[in-house]
Amino acid sequence: SPVDGHTYNLNAMWRLAGVIKDQPYELNGEQAVTIGIRAAKGLLRAVTKPAEFKALEPDNGWGDYEGFVRTLTRLAIDCAEEPEAIAHVSG
Repeated sequence: SPVDGHTYNLNAMWRLAGVIKDQPYELNGEQAVTIGIRAAKGLLRAVTKPAEFKALEPDNGWGDYEGFVRTLTRLAIDCAEEPEAIAHVSG
C-alpha cells in the first residue's frame, strides 16, 4: 500500500533516519526489500533517539515525530510483506 499524506516538511527526519540521502524520489524504482531494510534501521534510530528527531519537527506544524514514526513503521511493514514490489514515489 502507498505511503501517502506525508509532506516534504519531514524530509530532514527521513535523512536522519537514513532512509533517503536527499529527496524521497530517490526511492523510485528500488525494490521494497532494500527500502524496508533502511526503513527498519531508521525506525530503530528514531525510537531510540526521539529528541534528535523531534528537534527536526517543522515550525509550520505540517508533520511531527509521532506521524513520522507511524509512517516509517507502516513503510517497514509494507516492504516486509511485499519485498519484491518496486517503489513509486510522487512529489
